[in-house]
Amino acid sequence: MNTKHILLVEDDPLSVLQIQSALENAGAEIVAVAGTLQEALDATADRLSAAVLDVNLDGEMSHAAAERLIARRVPIVFATGYDP
Repeated sequence: MNTKHILLVEDDPLSVLQIQSALENAGAEIVAVAGTLQEALDATADRLSAAVLDVNLDGEMSHAAAERLIARRVPIVFATGYDP
């Protein structure tokens, strides 16, 4: 079985734990967790199978990291949510 190497970009610690647990239970390996835009940009150089990105990282949008990943043909998914 090929392990999927995932970048997780999320600034909320509880969300990190929940998403990381779900991905690992599905057989993925989280190779980096980034809580800031700069950390996300730094991690885009890693060898990745895919990335899960929160859109808003404490006021900074993750779009620049998404653009880098897309340019490298790394599949991405945005995972974001707010209370009503």
